[in-house]
Amino acid sequence: MADGSIKCPECQSENPLDAVYCMECGCKIGKVNENIYKKVKILAVIGIFIFLPLAIIAGLYLYTRPECSVKRKGMDYILISIAVWVFYLAIIIYASFAIHQ
Repeated sequence: MADGSIKCPECQSENPLDAVYCMECGCKIGKVNENIYKKVKILAVIGIFIFLPLAIIAGLYLYTRPECSVKRKGMDYILISIAVWVFYLAIIIYASFAIHQ
């Protein structure tokens, strides 16, 4: 191994010490700057726990109105908000596992 380089655990190729990924195979060899992911996670959590509940509340309000067309739109808002919520949570869970691998 040359001085100032790090060997890839997968393909054994030489890479610079500051490399995050292997230049040959793309395997993660260095520490990823997790501060970037923390900022994205914070934004996702804000979106999930503030904006989506507001959409669900608006949907519930519309659903309780007597007009059928408005009631249907309210149910649509509720179902779409729940689906997006589940999707966001799945992304956050996946991303947290991907970061720690």
